[in-house]
Amino acid sequence: LYSEHYKARKTTDKQYIRDVYQSMLGREPLRTETSVLLNQLKKNPNRLIVIDLVMATAEHQKIQKIDLSVKK
Repeated sequence: LYSEHYKARKTTDKQYIRDVYQSMLGREPLRTETSVLLNQLKKNPNRLIVIDLVMATAEHQKIQKIDLSVKK
C-alpha cells in the first residue's frame, strides 16, 4: 500500500482508506471511519498515518494475536 507500484495507481484518499481496510482488516471501512481518516489526511497528507491508525485499533490487534497464535 505504500509501494511505488501502488503509488502509480494514483488512488484517491477514499480509495486508499478502503484498500487499507481491505488489506489489514478484511472489510470495508464504515462511513464514520472513512470520514475520520479523510479529515486526518487533510491535516497530515502522509498516507502512512492511515496505516498507523488502523494498526493501533483493537480490531487490528486482535487479528494480529490470532495470526501469531496460528503460526505457532
